[in-house]
Amino acid sequence: MWAKGDVTGLSRTLRGSRHSGSVALDLKSHKTHDCSDIAEVSVELRKRVATDVNNISKLLKKTEELLAHFETEKNDLINDIADVESESTQRHRDVATGGISVYIPPQKISPNRLFMG
Repeated sequence: MWAKGDVTGLSRTLRGSRHSGSVALDLKSHKTHDCSDIAEVSVELRKRVATDVNNISKLLKKTEELLAHFETEKNDLINDIADVESESTQRHRDVATGGISVYIPPQKISPNRLFMG
């Protein structure tokens, strides 16, 4: 085992190896970067993950609320279209029969019929 800062033994071990040059460069760059305590990094990472999970939960709830709202809007639109279709069909029948108004109950279209591709 080598002491902190002692790379001479490792360099001797790797001498003659095909990786000796790149390992020596890696060791030099390794000595220049800062290290943090694992416990500190772990605590910070847990805080960040907890915050992210909380934000994701809030966004998921908002998305579910919006989807419910859009579903209601879609159903209202389908009902409005069905009413317009019924009125149009009735007017067509009135015109086709020479203006004599005969009550024929309007047919509602199903929501599935509108959105079938």
